[in-house]
Amino acid sequence: MITEMKNRIRALVQKYEQGKDVYRTARFNETQVRNEFLDPLFEILGWDIRNAAGKNTNEREVLLEEPLKANAASHTKKPDYTFRLFGERKFFLEAKKEIHHKKRFPSGHSTKVANDK
Repeated sequence: MITEMKNRIRALVQKYEQGKDVYRTARFNETQVRNEFLDPLFEILGWDIRNAAGKNTNEREVLLEEPLKANAASHTKKPDYTFRLFGERKFFLEAKKEIHHKKRFPSGHSTKVANDK
């Protein structure tokens, strides 16, 4: 089982490597990142992303864009994924597309920086 998981993850990495020129463009958006890479990765790791078990909302392992409020005065936040075990939130995941741009350093050298804001 572990070997199969490793092979499936390796296949996702290879898929990315083969198509990274497209994945790094503006044409490839956050929803596509979720569909092409994040959903399959977490399914490989055993999370029921698509609710294949048919559980009620309060029993699901993963909620997509669950509305959350820190308090009544705050705006509602919607993390892309809420991962839960036995109905208890364990962690959140916000999907972001890969961004590459060049950053200039004082020495005049430039380098590619991923996800630098």
